[in-house]
Amino acid sequence: MRREPVVAGQFYPFSEDALRKMIEEYVSQGEPEKDVIAAVSPHAGYMYSGPVAGFTYAAISEMKPKVIAIIGPDHTGAAMNRTYCYPDGEWETPLGVVETVAMDGIEVNENAHAFEHSIEVQVPFLQYIYKHNFKISPIIMGNQSLDEALLVGERIRADLVIASSDFSHYVPYDTAVKNDLYAIEAVERMDEKLFYERIYEKNVTACGYGPITAAMHYAKLNRAKQGKLLKYATSGDVTGDKGAVVGYASIIFKR
Repeated sequence: MRREPVVAGQFYPFSEDALRKMIEEYVSQGEPEKDVIAAVSPHAGYMYSGPVAGFTYAAISEMKPKVIAIIGPDHTGAAMNRTYCYPDGEWETPLGVVETVAMDGIEVNENAHAFEHSIEVQVPFLQYIYKHNFKISPIIMGNQSLDEALLVGERIRADLVIASSDFSHYVPYDTAVKNDLYAIEAVERMDEKLFYERIYEKNVTACGYGPITAAMHYAKLNRAKQGKLLKYATSGDVTGDKGAVVGYASIIFKR
């Protein structure tokens, strides 16, 4: 089975050449990092979040992972409050086709991934930096409870994990920056419980807090010693409208 692109031409260019040029511009802003175990990347339209995502993919650009788990939240409701991996098959974008591999211990459901954008928008970045020398395990989290996030982190078997998430949604610029960085500080400390506490305390509307926590927990289990914020920005930094913004962060977990 093959999943065809759903948001090409909306979240990112449908044209292969235009897509490559856009990603090249974004990735060129960052620097490679060593010993990265997992990372966080945003998933809005590339014109808004791409400059931040570029820092994540520049950081991992010199790695050689064979299997990459990409964990995203469920925006459509298709996962029905469950966690589902995409089955063995193929995943297509304007940059080509990537092989998918199901994750042992995580239930498989193709339909849960059919219209979800949070994972799809990460794949062209991976294709750009790694060509076709990798496979992906797409995982969608409909249940983002702390217990579920920890369980997902424990069940992942991969060489690299990408958590797909934006941060605050449609709040004033100053509120987004203050509250997002407060929550991200807990991520840098790699404290899963504290991250949830701060998310709830400040009502931070990060859509993928579960995937972030799953990636964080996976990283801790694989000897990561620190979380590192590489870049934070908002949609307001692109549009100039600071009245109601969405926050984006590039974060890595490394040994």
